[in-house]
Amino acid sequence: MQKEILNLRRNAIHCELLDEINPKCSASSKIGGKPCLPKKEGWFYVGNGDKSYPLVFVAQINLEDVAKHDKEHVLPEKGMLYFFYDFIEESIGCHPEDKEHFKVFYHEGELSELEEKDYPENLQEDFRIPEFAIKFSMRDEVPMCEEYNEITDGKIDYDDYNYEVARVGLDYNHDQEIFKLLGYADLCQGSMLIECEMVSNGINCGDFEHLPLRTQYSEKATDWILLFQVDIISNAEFELMIGDTGRLYYYIRKEDLKNKRFEKCWFMTQSL
Repeated sequence: MQKEILNLRRNAIHCELLDEINPKCSASSKIGGKPCLPKKEGWFYVGNGDKSYPLVFVAQINLEDVAKHDKEHVLPEKGMLYFFYDFIEESIGCHPEDKEHFKVFYHEGELSELEEKDYPENLQEDFRIPEFAIKFSMRDEVPMCEEYNEITDGKIDYDDYNYEVARVGLDYNHDQEIFKLLGYADLCQGSMLIECEMVSNGINCGDFEHLPLRTQYSEKATDWILLFQVDIISNAEFELMIGDTGRLYYYIRKEDLKNKRFEKCWFMTQSL
């Protein structure tokens, strides 16, 4: 049992949010603030025409900042990775049409090609996230029990699994606020891997009708890995939650990550 758990170890790059930000380097890694996008690229929106509205800028990751923490060399070594989400609609990612309610964008070119974009006029103040610098660190992680059972097709008891994880020294408090790249999701509810595979294939997972189909998609569900996890964003003057004290998760297939196809990402949200 312990050997099976250790075989699933995966490096996670943890992101500690700092109030300080380097004003001389708008192309640094950060949560919130204004994105530093390619000059030819505009802000990302939901919908078109008069009823369209801007997505909320969540984070940008300068991949050179995280390269030394990416000990498994999973991420590209350079470029900028951006994350946006629709905090107005707060879609949960269970419907194929939710694809317009988030955006993961990758810029592989030089940082000199970037410029800071102003907030759209119709972006509400409540969704103009303050700027946080990021301090990166790394640690080995294994999946939580629900995801372990989904990956291995196992049925181990929650308490027994956590006991074994503690014995190999890979347990930690999943209830704290955790922002990270890679690793495994800190779940508020159940595993989301099968849902990612199903929704990306056009299947609505927002009702009970998808349940009989889960088995046929379970094998390819393990192709998906966590790319980025977002928790409650807050400081003394600001707080932005995902649902009811929940988390936002961006997932990607391993092969798409290897080939830098970030447009094929999917997202899920969960609440406690």
